[in-house]
Amino acid sequence: MKNTFFLLLLFPFILQAQQGANRESFKVNGQSIIGDTKEQVITAIGKPDKVSDDFNEMDDIPVQKLHYGKSILWFERGRLVSWTIKDEQLLLVYNDLTIKVGEPAKILEKPFPKAYEGQNSPGRLSVRLQLSSSVITGEEGLTDEFINFYIDPVSLNIEEIILSSY
Repeated sequence: MKNTFFLLLLFPFILQAQQGANRESFKVNGQSIIGDTKEQVITAIGKPDKVSDDFNEMDDIPVQKLHYGKSILWFERGRLVSWTIKDEQLLLVYNDLTIKVGEPAKILEKPFPKAYEGQNSPGRLSVRLQLSSSVITGEEGLTDEFINFYIDPVSLNIEEIILSSY
């Protein structure tokens, strides 16, 4: 009973720090690629610098990675499921806002006010968005997707942009 009461008290703070965003509004280098095949991604944003194979031990499946500079795009079961943008070779576009690594995190305040407000958590600073259109596939079921903007605590610039699926 005490644990339930504690969670009910904590729940509003969890909601305040997270904000939803429309999945289709996010594009990489101007192209909508979330969930696309490797071939579609290469056609949309160009040939990668390097391609490597890996293995997802948790899901027991092979993973293919496309490397663009310091940035990496992960493919599972032939579809883009995750990315880590670490340099300006890949740009994230949200509606008409271009978001680049190295820019001041303040640019996230206007489009994502609730998430931006909740960024000052202990440890690494981040702005976290849950994508509103989750992916449903036969073998995987429902997948939640998040975009995290990690912020350098000294410069307060965006240092990394990660799309993750759970």
